[in-house]
Amino acid sequence: MRELTQQEIDQLKQDEGFRGEPYNDHLGKPTIGFGTLLPLTEAEGELLLQHRWDETRSELRWRYKSLYGHGMDTLPTLACQALDNMAYQLGVPGVMAFKRMWAAIDRRDFGAAADEMLDSKWHGQTPQRCERLAGWMREAG
Repeated sequence: MRELTQQEIDQLKQDEGFRGEPYNDHLGKPTIGFGTLLPLTEAEGELLLQHRWDETRSELRWRYKSLYGHGMDTLPTLACQALDNMAYQLGVPGVMAFKRMWAAIDRRDFGAAADEMLDSKWHGQTPQRCERLAGWMREAG
């Protein structure tokens, strides 16, 4: 299967138009984006997941470096994985709001960082995920 040329992509985008919210197309079928019918296939969902994952990780690393002056590559892998997962769910601004958790991470006190994760509204909203990620954070230390 050949890839679309940029000219073809541009033409399809112009023809379809973009809508970030679901809408009904001219036949009344639920649609999103550039004319993508809903429901999405799992493969389409995975493409969105991968794109969002890449964007979220990039933004989180930029924010971390701008605050602490060094990259997240100085943190243990499990801590990074927990933070990436949190950022995917909560968004980067959401995870950056965990000020006491970040202070503990900056001190390299990953147990205290885990405690801060558990002492949050987020824990009440998605307890299993929060407890699993707090376990990763604790294990990182």
